Amino acid sequence: MFTIEVSRKAKDDVFSVETLAVFHQECLGGQIKVIPSGDDYFHLDCTRCKDRRLLICGEKTTAMIAKTAIDGATRDIPSLDGGTIMVSQKQ
Repeated sequence: MFTIEVSRKAKDDVFSVETLAVFHQECLGGQIKVIPSGDDYFHLDCTRCKDRRLLICGEKTTAMIAKTAIDGATRDIPSLDGGTIMVSQKQ
């Protein structure tokens, strides 16, 4: 399991996945760099522990991350590495 926490956003805020503050929970809050890789993928790179995951950057995935930033509900997103990425809102 790879767990990320995203910063809280208001419903009327304008933001993208690339501009959210994202943190890696397993290493106690290492900042995650969201790096687009072409048109189809994002790399999630932890600056603290150097763990890296790959996500499809389709509408469904980015919408799930954005919804978590707004409503605080925890969501699971499949990773292209074969695992699951749990997305929660940073408290």
